[in-house]
Amino acid sequence: MLLYPQDLYQKLEFDKIQEQLATYCMGAPAKRILQKVRLFTHKDKVEMLLDEIVEMKLCKDLQKDFPLAHYESVLDQLGLLKKVDYVLDVEDYLKIFSHQLIFSELNDFFKEKEHQEKFPLLYKIQTQLEYRPELLQSFFRIFSEDGKIKPTASPELKKIFDAISSKERELERVFKTIAAKYKKQGFLSDNVESFKNSRRVLSVNAESKRKVQGILHDESSTGKTVFIEPAEVTELNNDLFELEAKKRNEVYKVLKSLSALLRPYIDDLLLTQRIIVRFDIIQAKALFANAYNGQKPKFTDQKHFEVKEIYHPYLKIINESQQKKTIPYDLALDQDQRLLVISGPNAGGKTVALKALGLCQLMLQAGMLIPVQSNSEMRLFNKIMIDIGDQQSIEGDLSTYSSRLMNMKFFVEKADKNTLVLIDEFGSGSDPKVGGAIAEGVLHQLIRRKCMGIITTHYSNIKNYAYKAKSILNGAMLFDKDELKPTYKLKLGQPGSSFAFEIANKIGMPKEILSYARKKAGKNSKTIDQLLIDLQHEKKVLEDKLLENFDESHRLNRLIKNYEQMKDDLVIKKKRLKLEAKEKSYLNLSDYEKELQKIIKDLKKEKDLERATAKLNEIKSKRQEERSTIKEISNQVFAKEIEQVKDIKVGQFVKLRAGGDSGKVVSFDDKKVKLQIGIMSFEVPRNEIILADQPIETKSRSILTDTATNPQTFESKLDIRGYSKMEAMDSIQEFFDNALLGSDNQLKILHGKGTGVLKKVVWKKAKEYKDFVKIWHPEEEFGGHGVTLISL
Repeated sequence: MLLYPQDLYQKLEFDKIQEQLATYCMGAPAKRILQKVRLFTHKDKVEMLLDEIVEMKLCKDLQKDFPLAHYESVLDQLGLLKKVDYVLDVEDYLKIFSHQLIFSELNDFFKEKEHQEKFPLLYKIQTQLEYRPELLQSFFRIFSEDGKIKPTASPELKKIFDAISSKERELERVFKTIAAKYKKQGFLSDNVESFKNSRRVLSVNAESKRKVQGILHDESSTGKTVFIEPAEVTELNNDLFELEAKKRNEVYKVLKSLSALLRPYIDDLLLTQRIIVRFDIIQAKALFANAYNGQKPKFTDQKHFEVKEIYHPYLKIINESQQKKTIPYDLALDQDQRLLVISGPNAGGKTVALKALGLCQLMLQAGMLIPVQSNSEMRLFNKIMIDIGDQQSIEGDLSTYSSRLMNMKFFVEKADKNTLVLIDEFGSGSDPKVGGAIAEGVLHQLIRRKCMGIITTHYSNIKNYAYKAKSILNGAMLFDKDELKPTYKLKLGQPGSSFAFEIANKIGMPKEILSYARKKAGKNSKTIDQLLIDLQHEKKVLEDKLLENFDESHRLNRLIKNYEQMKDDLVIKKKRLKLEAKEKSYLNLSDYEKELQKIIKDLKKEKDLERATAKLNEIKSKRQEERSTIKEISNQVFAKEIEQVKDIKVGQFVKLRAGGDSGKVVSFDDKKVKLQIGIMSFEVPRNEIILADQPIETKSRSILTDTATNPQTFESKLDIRGYSKMEAMDSIQEFFDNALLGSDNQLKILHGKGTGVLKKVVWKKAKEYKDFVKIWHPEEEFGGHGVTLISL
């Protein structure tokens, strides 16, 4: 991943985030990793890292005691342990012991079925290594809870400890007897005894040193006291020394056997540390995220991203500690508008807004939650390039402006569609006319490179260029003209003014200076910014009007299409009615023919054969005419219905000509159509289907009247996921109208999270109904912002 310049972390204050994050770690290994944190460009990797943190946050929110404690690295110790017969220091074994204790507690934590189900990603990390209780037991056999060698670590060691204990009791008894004797004789100082050269000695007055037999070990700095080991205990002390030496040798043997036991499991011990460090990092990120309300955003494709209520995380932490408010902002960039140009007063928050996006992007790609709304949509970049602050270089013989030009040259050469560019005070550092022109040229090239980013500026020509260019969005940091102070709020769609005169007046700049400056600046200095603001406002009004007209046009097209459909249906219905009438007439003729046959028999009996034949021919002719008419109308109806399904599409609803339930078209070719009806699917001839309306799921098919919906048949849940805006509006209105006729007191609408368009449509339409007393989203585990609940 390309990061430019080299001090990008410092300029975006990511180094401060790293320092803050490290304070939440339990061990030094995790802190070292976070100081050299990697940035990732693969969505799946970043999502997995964020999901692990979300699970850890949930664990903390549920007040589960996740078993992590202080630990130290054992990499060096395990490297030495690979050597045959190598014995570590006791402190090193205790470090490995602490790892085994932590891993044992982790194993116990994830033994609970509830923890496995609630935290599946964390559980997966722990299951990388099989828990071996025998390793922990080997440490418990040798070490006590306070980290000391147990006397029972081996049978021989137990004997030595017992011998030392016995010898120390004997020494205590003899020493006390001797000390009491010499103290009574006045040979000892007030302290009576001391330890010198690991030996227990008497504190003897210098003038009495020849009266006490034994070995002289030392004397005080004043020379008034000498330290003598009595002859009576010398042998006992020698015995203790020998026992201590035996103890050290036996301890060495015990630790050597422990090394031999651990040596086959060195790879497991290394993995144990990696697992503990990983949990430590996840926990640190989760705890740190609570400090700035970090959330996991959605991930989108590389064509757009949309952040909602984004904060500068480090600024939010500082402001929270000082009980100050942090102002967030919203931003949406896509392939049509890829760059945001922010203008406005100095100290108005332009640089903070720019840094907030850059810092959050670094944190996101480092696998950290960021301070945005959870329905924000973020993307990943392969390159992040910034130009912020003074970059003058004495060693490189570069002025501030020269260094900025070098940066611009790098940007236009390296930027592409996967690049995030952040430029502060764009074009500054040189003559405004020339510097502004060069900046405009650079901006033109950045547009051609299709990169995304934020640029701040005071230059009017850049604001004007942003107004004209379709790929650039203007933005303004708002200024309170009454209070003469910045609001730190970002307003998209219009450029901002520098308010230089207003700010100068507020800080007490002499009036004569301001008067002179206003004259020099001329009347046009303010009108250009205001003109741009007015033009941008008018442009926004026109765009909104065009969008409104587009929606109306779309609605009108749907109405026309519905009308045409209804017209075709009406034609078919008329022909069907005519067909039914003709069929009825034909049946009546059949009945009449039977009656006629009877008459003909009577006529034959009367020998009037000619009259009977004429009557029969008349009936046959009339039946033939009716049969032809019926066939013609049937063919017309069939042709009309075939024409309707000529341009059939996947997802449309049709039904069999013979009747039955409606089904959704899954696939089709010239001859056959595959339908889905409920859980069943089957193929039918294409000429045997007709168009049908989408079926409405209801609990009952009973109907009370032709105009009112039966409350028992109303379903209080509506799913509009995948609908277009217009389709959703029609379905929602019908759903709400039916709800008012029903008896349900709560409605549920599934619209998904997506871009938020369907959610806005639902809320806007719901607010039009005065019978709806409450509109809200459920908890995240029940759908969160992807579901809207309504109380009637």
